[in-house]
Amino acid sequence: MSDYYKKIIKDSSDEYKGKRKYENDKEEYELKKHDDKCEKCHDHKCDKCHDDHEKEKSVFTEFDVSENTSISFPPTNGTNPQLNTRAQVSIDVDDKCDAVLLQGTVEWTPNSISVLEEIILALLDLTIPLGVEGTFRIWRSCDNGPFVPIFQTKDTSIISDISIVTFSIDFSTVTTSFHWVDKNPCCGDNRYYLTLDVALTSDPMLAEDTGIIGGLLSTLIPPITVTTGTVVFTATEVENVG
Repeated sequence: MSDYYKKIIKDSSDEYKGKRKYENDKEEYELKKHDDKCEKCHDHKCDKCHDDHEKEKSVFTEFDVSENTSISFPPTNGTNPQLNTRAQVSIDVDDKCDAVLLQGTVEWTPNSISVLEEIILALLDLTIPLGVEGTFRIWRSCDNGPFVPIFQTKDTSIISDISIVTFSIDFSTVTTSFHWVDKNPCCGDNRYYLTLDVALTSDPMLAEDTGIIGGLLSTLIPPITVTTGTVVFTATEVENVG
């Protein structure tokens, strides 16, 4: 090879030395856009934006979501409440423009309750349906900080059997599925806790009768408890949402 062509090849190599290699123009555009966001992200504990981006490949090429949860969360008063946790997941978010897709499926059954014969007879006369309401909540904790409720949904287990032989009440098994997008995760470690609380769907007043005193049904029966079967709870980081 002549000295002339050797010089052309060397000059060409020097021109691209140290530059990032992109598979195509789209990847170059996405990486440059990511660089701009990382400048802001570095102020929020994300020191590995560039390195992580080389490793991460989003499972979504495009993602949009419209959602709303209209509920009243229990007050936390700045302290972590006692949670009936059924599952928890953790995910490290490296860009404040990312979101976290949370999905869950829970198989649950309220445990049977034993009551007095008089209560069984009173329940048989009720005209309102009776069941157990399960309230599912997702709580987020940033870097082991306070729990913040971000999502809530409800489902109902109905009475499957009332026995006048054993004086017990059985409830149906329910499989509840849900998903939610956390559009405001913390930059850094995010821990998500899935909780389940149960209560009667209605709390009728029972009149005083032979063998029982009058009062709300919830005060005349044992506390409602629940058993869970299959529980699946996942968290997926979604790149550049919004």
